[in-house]
Amino acid sequence: MSTSALLHYLRVPLGAAPLLLIGLFGVMVSLAEHAGLLGVPALVILGSWFFTYGFALLDHVIEGRADAPVLSYEMANPLATRPLGMFLLVLGFYLASDALRPWIGGSGILLLRLFAIALVPAMVAAMSLRGRFTDGLHPAAVFGIIARMPVAYAVLLVGLVAVWFLGALIARTSAATFAALWHPESLMPGRPFDALGLTGSLVGMVDQMFFMYLWLATFALIGGSIYEGRFELGIDVAASPESKAARAEAAVKRQQDRIWDQVFGQLRSGALKNARDSVAKLIAQSRQPLEECRWLYERAVGQPDQRLANYLAQLTLTRLLEARATGEAVRLVRERLTRQPQFRPQTAAQCLSLARLARDAGDRRTARQLVADFETHYPENPLQSVAAQLQSELEH
Repeated sequence: MSTSALLHYLRVPLGAAPLLLIGLFGVMVSLAEHAGLLGVPALVILGSWFFTYGFALLDHVIEGRADAPVLSYEMANPLATRPLGMFLLVLGFYLASDALRPWIGGSGILLLRLFAIALVPAMVAAMSLRGRFTDGLHPAAVFGIIARMPVAYAVLLVGLVAVWFLGALIARTSAATFAALWHPESLMPGRPFDALGLTGSLVGMVDQMFFMYLWLATFALIGGSIYEGRFELGIDVAASPESKAARAEAAVKRQQDRIWDQVFGQLRSGALKNARDSVAKLIAQSRQPLEECRWLYERAVGQPDQRLANYLAQLTLTRLLEARATGEAVRLVRERLTRQPQFRPQTAAQCLSLARLARDAGDRRTARQLVADFETHYPENPLQSVAAQLQSELEH
């Protein structure tokens, strides 16, 4: 993941919806802390909601969506599997590792915990790809993610360490504390500095909001790493450029199918003129007439009656010559002559131009076929003498 991508995902929690949630939850957490023991249930519920939103943000980023999600009623589930499961897993591992202190010592526990922390992003990614907590416990799934995107995963870990190091540095140097909430005089009109200053309760609330941002940034970085490594992981996301292109291509294909059904109906009923008029009108009104010619010709080639294919080939050749796509034009006329030896371009000038192009490309056989019986296909045309001279040149 590039530096620009890292910065992009760090900006995701700065959207309107996440900032509103951070501000609201910051105030509510502060009030819950001020309530003492009565605020403990509120802190548990708010924490559950917050981390549930974090996983929703992660899923949103994995899908490649530009905007952050809004906290909804469906997200406000205090028993959501992934956040609750991860909390219990981390808590259980912490207690279990602490029990190993007599055998491996403090340094061994530190190394063990650092190793486990390094696996947490992969575990979160594994459970988020399928939305099941149990997938994050499967070693093959966890280490498979790391093995498929080792460089990107290393960059992710470096990014997370840098983000949380900055957060720890700010927390260490800040004198703000929630203990100020327990001093009523700090909120009195005569003591505004205590409420607003470096040791005031409002600054402590800002610190809390900052750490909420760090958690959401962590979720965004993990989701961004999965999105950026979607090719290595072999996943298809809804809002990726290739998915959007595939959906757009499918929509075009459906539109083409509807158009061809109408043209094919006219062909089947024997109304060749109506079919010609339909395709000519469609090409004339199109913003990309050459593309329309191409796909219509590909459809017409597969029909037993090749008359519409010949007509479309003539229209396509005209567009190709205008676009100076001479190689494609020569290939098209060669294909037509193979299927329909009597086929000729729409005008005598086009026929001679294509014959020269085929000759210059080394395809003298196609050039000879084009000028053969020139007077029959273009009677009383002033270019007959030029065609005769070219025909004589090609025969030697």
